[in-house]
Amino acid sequence: MTVEAELIAAIAAAPADDEPRLVYADQLMQQGDPRGEFIALQCRIAKADAVDEPIDEAVITRERELRETHGVLWLAPLREIVDAAFVFRRGFVEHVYALSESDITYWQPTEEGEPPYYYGDRSQEPNDRLEQLAAALPLLRSIATRGDVIRCVIGPAWSRLHAVELLSPRAAVPQIEAFVRAPERQSIRRLQLTNTEADDDQARAWLGLPQRLEHLGFHIGVNVTSRPTCDVAALIAENSALHGLRSLHLGNVPLVAKSLGSLPRLESLALHRNAITARDLVELVAKLPALTALEFDNDDQELGKLDLAELLAAAPTLTRLAIHNCSASARALATSQHSLRRIELDQCHLDPTTVTALLDNEGVRWWRVVDDGLTPDLLAPFAERHQLHYQAPPPPYPRDIVEQLPRNKIAAIKIYRQRTSAGLADSKMEIERIDEELGQKPTYGFQRAVPRWCRP
Repeated sequence: MTVEAELIAAIAAAPADDEPRLVYADQLMQQGDPRGEFIALQCRIAKADAVDEPIDEAVITRERELRETHGVLWLAPLREIVDAAFVFRRGFVEHVYALSESDITYWQPTEEGEPPYYYGDRSQEPNDRLEQLAAALPLLRSIATRGDVIRCVIGPAWSRLHAVELLSPRAAVPQIEAFVRAPERQSIRRLQLTNTEADDDQARAWLGLPQRLEHLGFHIGVNVTSRPTCDVAALIAENSALHGLRSLHLGNVPLVAKSLGSLPRLESLALHRNAITARDLVELVAKLPALTALEFDNDDQELGKLDLAELLAAAPTLTRLAIHNCSASARALATSQHSLRRIELDQCHLDPTTVTALLDNEGVRWWRVVDDGLTPDLLAPFAERHQLHYQAPPPPYPRDIVEQLPRNKIAAIKIYRQRTSAGLADSKMEIERIDEELGQKPTYGFQRAVPRWCRP
């Protein structure tokens, strides 16, 4: 085994430890490899971000420059395997967004005698894309892919995954049970189901999974034909394997909030369109002694009379709060005594007086405010505070290429060829793919972004 292979093996053996990554980064920098500096910078940023410490703007700028300058070359071998977006975490690709038609899913007959469904490039052997990615990415631990994958054959690479997000999963109860109970999937600790379609039996199958999770996200799609009528919170409470949840995200599901009081370790809770009343929400957070992050909306008009001071008093450990479409709560936040460090307000109809009062609280280290009614000069102070929080945006395409699209694809192709020495045909195809991806809008799940600290 080479020295580099030994260093990478040490990183894979201790993925949460920065020390092996920094040792490897030092070796790369001694060899003049820019990826060494990139690893060191991402580790520095992640360490500061984890404790809400300010990050030097020069560090963020330099990290972005390295990613935009070298990202295409670093990711080129991976894009030959799958058309996806790759996310660097502390210097290494640990997460893959594979959402296109040529993604990591593959075929399997759905019923006896029925022709097999096939997803992706027919030149590939079934069940090999995820295996190839796992071989190329020693730290691959997380994927987001279409829900069709639950009807597909299971390969050994699944046993390496720590987090999985399924988009629009739709399957019969036997397929769901086979997916959640497969031995190769027992390593999953964070499961996010987005834009799900499920009746009561399918909801019971999803929420009856046997493995112990750290995070569970269960979102029913807005325009689906079937949805559960049973109390989803009760299903979670009945499954002892879920009592150790640290993060829970529920959307558009029937919910009796008091049923969630059996989650003593829960730190992050996000509720959307669940028709929860103000009184139920206050009583719920009072039963969660470890809760530090809360997100809710008033899309169903049930929380208009929420007493935010009472809510904050019921959850003294709360440090992160995200509110959507709830103007009364936002105004109350401006005059409340609290220990919040991160706040997100989305379409809460703020007025200038409320903005001034909110910004007077120096204890808040990070803001994110989205409000169509605010002028740029009122939004600017929030944007400055937002810079304290760093989140690398996938996919990492070079700025000079992106700036040419869509108006001048010829120039973009020339730049791509200069960077990669690729042929004309390959460069044209890659630029078309980049242009298409940059122009796409999400068509699944909730259109509003979820704060990073509520994500899997």
